[in-house]
Amino acid sequence: MLLTHPKNEEVILRDFVRLAWGEGAEDIYLAFEKGIRQMDEEDREIWIRASEIAVRNATKVAFFRGSRTVDVQDMNWAMNVATESTKQLQLGYREYSKDDLDQADIVRRLRDRFKREGRLTAGQVSRLCERYVKDYRKIDAAIEHLKRTSEIAEEQPEEKKDLRGRPSTAWIYIRKKPPWM
Repeated sequence: MLLTHPKNEEVILRDFVRLAWGEGAEDIYLAFEKGIRQMDEEDREIWIRASEIAVRNATKVAFFRGSRTVDVQDMNWAMNVATESTKQLQLGYREYSKDDLDQADIVRRLRDRFKREGRLTAGQVSRLCERYVKDYRKIDAAIEHLKRTSEIAEEQPEEKKDLRGRPSTAWIYIRKKPPWM
């Protein structure tokens, strides 16, 4: 927008661009938002911002396309992006917000940590799992499962090694990736 200054100087002002709704786009948005508002309370807490994010993304796409309206194709694309993003958020929330993890979750977490670290002591395993389980027998069962599937093995202390203090049980990760992976 150009304005003329009293001293006959041109001043350029930036203005926000307001895009209108294209035919049918607003109806799609309203239906998407209504569907989210009808979810049960726990799901709605996670999904509540998805419609807002979809509108924001659709507006950006329409603007950079050079359009003066947010069209149906922009809204469909943005709703798909917001939906997939929110599904991932919901999946992570459900997985990591449990009070007491299932046995399979503990095994998976231990397996991932063994892959990263290579070696874990009994103390490290306990610290990793104790805050996620109420029944500590699940930790022992997870270690046994990993030993039975030949993913970890108990580390054998070397005879020459000086074992001062209290010796700790340790396990090493022995499963390597197959050559085709």
